[in-house]
Amino acid sequence: MSSSVVTSERMNSAEMRKKKELDEARKNGTLPPEKDADGNLINPHNPDYISKRPWYLGESGSSLTHQINPKKNQVLSMSDADALNIRALKQPLYRKKFTKGACTNCGATTHKATECVERPRKVGAWKSNKNLAADEVIVDVRSGQYGKLTFDAKRDAWLGYNADEHQATIERFEKMEQVRKTKRIQEMNKNGTNTANDSGADSDSDGGGDEDAFSEEEFVDKDGGRVIAKRVSRQGGVGGAQMMITARNLRIREDTAKYLRNLNPNSAFYDPKTRSMRDNPNPDLNVDEATFQGDNFVRHSGDAIKLAKTQLFAWEAAEKGVIQDGELHPQATPSAAEFMRQQYEEKKLKLEQEKRLAMLEKYGEQTPAPPKELLLAASESYVEYARDGRV
Repeated sequence: MSSSVVTSERMNSAEMRKKKELDEARKNGTLPPEKDADGNLINPHNPDYISKRPWYLGESGSSLTHQINPKKNQVLSMSDADALNIRALKQPLYRKKFTKGACTNCGATTHKATECVERPRKVGAWKSNKNLAADEVIVDVRSGQYGKLTFDAKRDAWLGYNADEHQATIERFEKMEQVRKTKRIQEMNKNGTNTANDSGADSDSDGGGDEDAFSEEEFVDKDGGRVIAKRVSRQGGVGGAQMMITARNLRIREDTAKYLRNLNPNSAFYDPKTRSMRDNPNPDLNVDEATFQGDNFVRHSGDAIKLAKTQLFAWEAAEKGVIQDGELHPQATPSAAEFMRQQYEEKKLKLEQEKRLAMLEKYGEQTPAPPKELLLAASESYVEYARDGRV
């Protein structure tokens, strides 16, 4: 194949001279540059080893398409991006000899000793040259090195996560639970107490279940019935992995439940699914005396009223034809809508003040009427005055 290509490309001296003159004319600018198959201009100053296509890629004339990395035009889906990460994780690079510049603790070259997460060794890898850790696999598919990501792959929050790693965590917790149960059974056999405590513990939870209690004394064993086994926090202290973080624990137990604020069935509606009572259960009480005024009470605080005024201003302005419909949008352009509303209120206040001043200037200021006692100058009340004018 190579010999035939070379034979077909052989030119005589006249053709070589003509080709050289053509190249010189293109370089000088007297002739337009050459175009490839796609219609793109080729720089005439490019040497032949760049613009000429190799023989093993076939004949297509002068072009630069063979210089483009084909991986950049490749489209990667979510499965392709995950496969790249999994393939790289299955091929870790282990070294048999310590490399200069690697981590002095574990021997990996992808991080320094200050960034190492492995337990500090008694004898570092740089000195022992044993058990060198593999390099961390870093596959950045979002850099565009392996191709373009699709819309879903670009926004995949679990990109590169291997779900099989979570199985090791499950097995570790199962072993801890089994050891804890075995140890407790051995303590019971040693003390001679093989009977289970059947008395149920009271719970303050809304559901009435025992799973809310962190200090639960027993749990159900599917194989051997109820076994006394005190559960303690795996993390120590108050809280821990055993505590149930659910919505029903958000209410402090000393507080009165919302549905007990007013026992009248015709009062405010309580939604048990969302645990919300939006209306005020006691509307007859004073605002200062009421401890709970409904969940909607918070919705009318802060800038909620100002936002409602801005929305109402936009609707009225569009209805009266002051602005075009859709031009003023409080959700799309909140700053512009708020600025226009403030300008409108300032102009309105200014016009009202000018109108009031004009009325006062024309008719005078209207003072309140004097009391009736001062309207009559004469009075029948007897008053004696001293020489100095005092009463």
